[in-house]
Amino acid sequence: MDFLTLLGHITNFCLPAAWIAAAAVLCGGLVVPARGASWPVRLGCDFAVGLGVLLAGLLLSGSDGRMLTWAALLAAVAFCECWLRAGWRR
Repeated sequence: MDFLTLLGHITNFCLPAAWIAAAAVLCGGLVVPARGASWPVRLGCDFAVGLGVLLAGLLLSGSDGRMLTWAALLAAVAFCECWLRAGWRR
């Protein structure tokens, strides 16, 4: 496998976490008003949590893209976004 193919695989592995993190930051204001951390901090934390969930799903199931991993990705990023927006103070 050459470098560009490896880079493509890594990028495609990380993209779902990036999209879900961006959607959570942009649409999270519909549920919980923005009070906690600023949006770049929320985006970075949501992406890191999502990437961790995807990596855990890959290690536990042996294959990426399983439905349980996608559900865990969505739940973990939503929880992280709510936590960072100080949603428990509502």
